[in-house]
Formats: sequence, structure tokens, C-alpha cells
Amino acid sequence: MTVRGLLHAGNRRFRSLMDILASPSADLPIRIGLYLVVLFPVVDYTLRRIPVVSTLAPLWDQALLALLILAVLARREAGEARFLPALMPLLALNVASLALDLNYPWAAFEGLRASLQFIPLFFVARHLVDSHRLRYGLFWALGASATLVAGLGLIQPILGVETPAGWVDMTETIGIRIFSIVQSPNVLGGHMALATAVIAGLAWGERRPLHRFLWALAAGITGLTLLLTFSRGAWLAFAGAVLIITFILDKRVFAVLLVVSLLVGLGLPQIRTRFLAVFTEEYLEKSALDGRLGRWLRAYDQLRSRPLFGLGPGRYGGAVAARHFGISYVDNYYVKTLAETGLVGLAAFLAWTFTLVHAAYRRWMDAGGTRWWKISAGVLCGLLAVLLHNGVENIFEVPYMNAYFWFAAGLMLMARDGCEVES
Repeated sequence: MTVRGLLHAGNRRFRSLMDILASPSADLPIRIGLYLVVLFPVVDYTLRRIPVVSTLAPLWDQALLALLILAVLARREAGEARFLPALMPLLALNVASLALDLNYPWAAFEGLRASLQFIPLFFVARHLVDSHRLRYGLFWALGASATLVAGLGLIQPILGVETPAGWVDMTETIGIRIFSIVQSPNVLGGHMALATAVIAGLAWGERRPLHRFLWALAAGITGLTLLLTFSRGAWLAFAGAVLIITFILDKRVFAVLLVVSLLVGLGLPQIRTRFLAVFTEEYLEKSALDGRLGRWLRAYDQLRSRPLFGLGPGRYGGAVAARHFGISYVDNYYVKTLAETGLVGLAAFLAWTFTLVHAAYRRWMDAGGTRWWKISAGVLCGLLAVLLHNGVENIFEVPYMNAYFWFAAGLMLMARDGCEVES
């Protein structure tokens, strides 16, 4: 068969696939795919430990993402491209950087993929979730899976699981930092900050007393897990997000929570010690030498040579740079973005993110007085917690946390206005 014949056959099969995805018969597979997104960490952990499929397990999320993107293309209605213009500067800049980075093209491609690959999940949630019932179901699944992950973390001390020495400073007496199935207490802390906020919103919006009690109990479990990760960044991100939302809702509640946060922080010895350690001379010296402060300063040094467009995707401060060039993590996603894509790249990323958060805030305000208004308060709080946590960790470098953020934002900004709220 000629090349032209192969292309024609491929195009015919592609159109057939798109017709299938656009038909009602694909509704169930697509819904299963949407639920797999919110069950990401549990599914990924399970697949990687099944001998028969473990070698292909790293590809399952890529295949799922590709299928869902095709479903969006097959089902998206005309006039629903509202948020694409805000994304285009970020896409254009990164693609241009990839094309110009001729010395390390594969590292640049990997860096581009790591930064952008899960953003399409925003459009997946926005265009494929077509009812409030499905949206609530997805948030319920996210809350239930987070509670399971939290429970597995809480039993680690009972089972005698030891915390790797690198996660506990020699001057501290924490004892154990739980990490569950995600293998990092800081990542688990970010997950629990997001989940606790979402679950609290579900509890607030629940009408049935038993269900409200169960969700409140789940929030307690994830909140305790967040506490026992001893992740200062996750603690501060969660507290900051909660204070922002309560300030918007009721300034009296904000004042009470602020006082409570200070009392808890100063009253519990291990939390107080964990925070005060940051201000010791020993900690500051170590941090400036090979800790966060030192890594941030070295990233700034890299930026000075190419302030506008940075070193290029995958070149500094993240997983790709660590793998290809032996460069340590910067432990600040915004500083990493600044070093790799410069001031222009960071501005494009922040503009895209601000567009979504601001639109989510407006959609929350428009739903005032409804059940969804209460739930979305928790979702927006969780999104803010992730953004704040990125200021001291590369949370977006973790695939499932990256996926969770964009997917939850898409659920907040569903395209079909007819199912926006349920009173």
C-alpha cells in the first residue's frame, strides 16, 4: 500500500473512532475514564504492583488522557472555547522554546510534557461532565479515595513503618512522618490539603445528617493525616487557603480561625518546634548551603543570564533537569518556571492560572445560596491550597496532583450552564 493509501486508511479509522466517541454508546466508557482521573493515585499504585501489567503501568495515564482528549474533540459544542485564548500564550511560548532548544531537544520535550500534559484535563472536565449529578459523583470519588489514602497513612505507625532518615532533620524529635502510598510526606501533605478542603465542602453542602457526619469524619481523617505528614509547606498552604476563603465568607469567622491557628501552632510542642526550627541559625545555614534558600538563589543566578525566556523547558529545577543534568529540585514551582521559561514564561503561566481561579471565584459567587455554593467553597479552597503549596514545593511535578488541580478547576467551570447549580 502506498503512503497516500496508508494516510487515507488512517484518516478513515480516526473518523470512525471519533464517531464512536461522539455516540451515546461511549457514555459509559467516558464516565469510567473520568472516575479514573479522580482515583489516579490509587489506580497508579495498584497497577504498578500487579506483575502482569507493571511494565505498562507508567503508560496508563497517558492512554487515558489521549482517549479523553479525543472525546472532548468529538463532543465539544460550538462556542465553548472560552478559556483557550488565555492558554495560548503559555502554549506558544513553550512550543517556541522547544523548537529553539536544539542542543537538548529530548530534555526540552520532556520538560514541556511535564509542564503541560495534564492541562487538557481542565477542558475534559469542562466539556465532558454534563450534569451536576456526575460532577458531585466525581468529587465524592475524590474525597473517598483521599480518605482511603489517608487511612493507609495513619496505620503506618501502627505497622511500624519507619520514616526515611532524609525526611527528618537530626535536630528534630518528630518520630515519624507518614507518607502512605505516595512515597513522600510533602506530596501527601499537598494531597490532604486539597482533599480536606473538598471534603469539608461536601460535608457543608450535604443535606442528609448521616452523610454529613460521614463526610465530617472523612475530613477529620484527612486533616489528621495532613497534620502527621509534618509538612510545613502543606500546613501553611492549607491554613492560608482556609483563611482566604473565610475572609471572603465571614470576617468574624476569619478572625476566630486566625486566633485558633496561632494557638494550635504555638500550643502543640511538635508543631511549634517544627516551625521555630526554620528560624534557627543552623537551619538557615543549611538551607542557604543546600536547602530551599540555596536552590532558590542558584535558580536566580541562572535567570540572570536569560531573564526574559529562561534556560528552556526541562533545563533547571525539576524532575527532568534532575534526570538529564543532575540538577537538584528547586522546591518552588514558580521559581523553577522562572528559571526555565523566564519572566515571560512565568507571567504567561500566572495569567492562565489567575484566569481560571478568578473565573472559578465568579462562578462560586453566582451560585450563592445553593448546595453547590457550599461545595464549591471547599473546592476553591483546595485549589488555592495547591497554588500556595507550589510556592515551597514542586507540587505540579507530581502527575496526579497536577491532574487533580486542572480537573477540579474544570469541574468548577463546567461549560453547560443548565447544570451549574442544584438548589
